[in-house]
Amino acid sequence: MAQLPDTFAELLHQFRVSASLTQEALADRCRLSPDTIAALEQGKRRAPRLSTVSLICDALDLTPAERAAFAGAAAGIAATAVRGDGATTSTEHVWRRKPLPAPLTPLVGRQAEVGQLAHELASERLVTLTGPGGVGKTRLALRVAEQVRDKFEGGTWWVELGPVSDGPAVPAAVLAAIGGAQQPGLAVTAELIFGALPTEPALLVIDNCEHVLDAASDLVAALLQAPSITILTTTREPLAVPGEVVWPVPPLALPEPDTTPSAETLADVHSVQLFAERATRASPAFTVTDETAGAVARICQRLEGIPLAIELTAARVRTLGVHELAEELDAHLALAATRSRGVPGRQATLWASVDWSYQLLTDEERATFRCLACFSGTFSLDAITSVCGQVTGLGQREVSAIFGRLVDKSLVSKEDSRRQVKGPGARPGTAVTEARYRVLDSIRAYATQTAQQESELARIAGAHADYYATWLVMIGAAEPTDEVLELVADDYPNVRSALAWSVQAGALRAAELVAAFGQSWHLLSLFTDAVELGDSALALAAESEPDTWSKAVAALGLSRLLAGDVAFVVGAVPKAAAIAAGRRDAYCEGWCKLVLGSLPPRDQTWFTSAFELGSQARSPSLAAVAAAHASVSGNDEDTDGWLARMDDLASGLSTSVRTTCDIAQIDVLIERGSMDAALDLAMAGTTNPRVMPSLRILGLGRIVNVAFQRRDQDLADLASALMADLARAWPPGGLLSFKLQELRLGLLRGVHPDSAEFLGWSPAMGFQPGGLRTICRNAIDRGERLDPAEVARSAQPPQAGSLLAASISAIYGAWAGIDGDDHAAASHWSATLRAAAEHSYLLLVCDSLEALGRLASLRQPPETAARLLSAAERLRGDIGYRFRFDFEQAAVDETRKLVVAAGEAAAGQGPAIPPRWQDAAELALRTFGPA
Repeated sequence: MAQLPDTFAELLHQFRVSASLTQEALADRCRLSPDTIAALEQGKRRAPRLSTVSLICDALDLTPAERAAFAGAAAGIAATAVRGDGATTSTEHVWRRKPLPAPLTPLVGRQAEVGQLAHELASERLVTLTGPGGVGKTRLALRVAEQVRDKFEGGTWWVELGPVSDGPAVPAAVLAAIGGAQQPGLAVTAELIFGALPTEPALLVIDNCEHVLDAASDLVAALLQAPSITILTTTREPLAVPGEVVWPVPPLALPEPDTTPSAETLADVHSVQLFAERATRASPAFTVTDETAGAVARICQRLEGIPLAIELTAARVRTLGVHELAEELDAHLALAATRSRGVPGRQATLWASVDWSYQLLTDEERATFRCLACFSGTFSLDAITSVCGQVTGLGQREVSAIFGRLVDKSLVSKEDSRRQVKGPGARPGTAVTEARYRVLDSIRAYATQTAQQESELARIAGAHADYYATWLVMIGAAEPTDEVLELVADDYPNVRSALAWSVQAGALRAAELVAAFGQSWHLLSLFTDAVELGDSALALAAESEPDTWSKAVAALGLSRLLAGDVAFVVGAVPKAAAIAAGRRDAYCEGWCKLVLGSLPPRDQTWFTSAFELGSQARSPSLAAVAAAHASVSGNDEDTDGWLARMDDLASGLSTSVRTTCDIAQIDVLIERGSMDAALDLAMAGTTNPRVMPSLRILGLGRIVNVAFQRRDQDLADLASALMADLARAWPPGGLLSFKLQELRLGLLRGVHPDSAEFLGWSPAMGFQPGGLRTICRNAIDRGERLDPAEVARSAQPPQAGSLLAASISAIYGAWAGIDGDDHAAASHWSATLRAAAEHSYLLLVCDSLEALGRLASLRQPPETAARLLSAAERLRGDIGYRFRFDFEQAAVDETRKLVVAAGEAAAGQGPAIPPRWQDAAELALRTFGPA
């Protein structure tokens, strides 16, 4: 990439011009005001919010490197991490959110309301838009959110509760909408949501609360405890939360009654404007004339200005003139009034409008319409045609044509999206424009009621569940690529709805859905549903379908392990492994053994078996992850072999799986002094929003480790910024935390925290012997003693000759040196050096040479100590290993003084020539090795 300007303003100007866009055109793409773009380019706004930066990046279609520079300039931190060789590594913020929804049609006639609500939000913490379905609450809330976007430095966040089917899922939906991820072992609470939001003032817009009103009310009340959060909600009835400002959304203004309307007198009437705008879309030749003005006025008055009712009616202009439309509407609403008893106020008008549209459908169109009852969020044409085909017996091509007519009649809305499509006719790896569809809650509610009246709701729900169980298998959700994972995430509201219905109906299909979802459970951080819905689904298959039960257990295993559910792992997983082994299901047995091996204390034999089973099942993901675990779980004789096997498998796998493999590689690279390569891999995973948050935390730990070993304050500052960014999506406090990162960053600032608090974190230390060394050496500096073998034993028993065993020996050697037990120190450091030299673990080589140099200065000729110290210093310079703890620095300084004094006393002794580290290691082992 060519050299980029340094400032955000210059970057924005360059990128905009390169895209051949005016400021106005870019503003339109971003849904920002042209004044905002102009102010950013002129440098008048020097610190744009991350939400604004994300919108601009998406609108300009920037490359990852360009996004990195842009985000870095916006955040006021370096957009690149400076490496020891002067090269740079691009970074990109890991906390990202979706932009506000982009309606396909303009908002009509709400200018006054938008201004009034913007004023309310300037002083009130909770504003609730109420009114019947279809009155326009969502569209008004969206426009208000756009209007006040610049007033909230912490961002404006859109939370859609329409696809949420039950109250317990509300907090998770809010967390996901603001870019956060569920933490394993932690329930989604208001506190977790607080942590996922910026500290600056932020606006949450929570849409469609009425069907989960109690849960939404409780969560909103809790969220308002944070003074930086303002909330705008939409619902059919108030939340009844203290401090709530209830703002009833009025219908659109109507023509004056008892007057003779004309095109001129109706021109400024909002309900007429909406009818005309939507009718023109249905029939481009339509206009309101003096001749049609009376009929248009009657239609708007009869529909009481309810936008959805007007839009449904306007769609019929394609087939009827407005005079005929007005007459039919008069007759139908009078008839429907008797069918909509018990529906309050204007809701009866909307219900009657939907009912009118429904009654005008053919029998086949009605049957297709009723199938909409079970769809949540957005869905594909293939999904609706498959479900309807199974329910009605019609062919998919015929159903597709019928469904198209429902779209034409505005009963279904269409959305276009760029996404990977896997299925017949799709080329692998190609992004195509796939139409997605959405049904408004009020229309779906009507479809549900009519399906119940026809006694076919259970059949529709069953077909819906059947489709998604088959679809998950077809796209490969059990072991997804990045593209497949995006498909699964988009359709998860439907998958969850299908799973929840299957559980409620007591259908074995529930366990099949869990099994088909596979590794997507943990890759999408769906820990709460993996526990709650997973257990319910397993209970249905435990006795009658042991094969399906074992597959579902294997699918849930890693998510339950990450959730800290040890009882599930030690109880269900061994049984599932045994069932799978009996049925020769290598895939299921392999994932079970991988999970069992991951429990402390780790045993390499589990991972070796999982690797062999993954190879047998032709599962590169299973085999690669097993190889990654095996490479850090045994002795180091096979480390390179396991890493090579892992690399052979990693290409073509999902980003998160590749990152799992990279973590194992990074630790080896750091220990061997290849810190540039380690930093490149760690940065790539940590800044990639496709990587699951728990792996980003591990990758961030490796970035901090490089900064720590190098004493690189610039890289440490960048890591701190990334950590703050990631903490919003994954607040600390769960199974994985930022403890070791915080310790190392603190040590770089000269702070030596209490090491005891890190003992509870010991299971994760089995993956990183360097972390164990850091914690125990920090304890030594504080005058504390942690037994490294005892700490490590609970996580991963050290094997002779392994890096972990060498690290433990180094800690014992440091203790012995401080205690003055030179014999024990020499023994431990010689053992450490022997293992480190054999496998080129250069950090430990440096530590060993310095420690043995101190011992040599006490009893050996000064040349020996000088050669050892010089080799260590030269090697430190070569690999950029600069950090020493205080007790280590004191020992090195004292040794140098002794060497200098001895050298001056020895006549004719010249300065020692700095040897290669291999030569120094051989000298040390000859000097201190066994007699």
